[in-house]
Amino acid sequence: MATRDSEEQRKQFGKWLREHRAVLGINQTEAGRRAGMSRTQWTRLERGESGTRRENIPGIAKAIKTDLLETYRRAGYAPPVREVEIPDFVERLNALPLSARNDLAVMIDALCRKYARQRK
Repeated sequence: MATRDSEEQRKQFGKWLREHRAVLGINQTEAGRRAGMSRTQWTRLERGESGTRRENIPGIAKAIKTDLLETYRRAGYAPPVREVEIPDFVERLNALPLSARNDLAVMIDALCRKYARQRK
């Protein structure tokens, strides 16, 4: 059984979908086709009767031409974690002032100790 929060979230997501679809001037059948789902699935989303799987979010965002990260958030999912590109990260880290690098070193050391204790 769904909680009120999840029901309310589904309804808000459905309203948001409907508004964006209407702005594009497309019907539910076309929105579903663009998202890779049936009209019935799309209709259930708009009515707040159903949630969606995480893997459907990119198709939904594309169908209604919305920001992908915003669509994840509206659907109740955390956006995927972007992998840090190590060379870029190191370059940006080295560009920080020494005091910031020292602060980060203290925080990283604390995290390392925390996770080392959890593994025991």
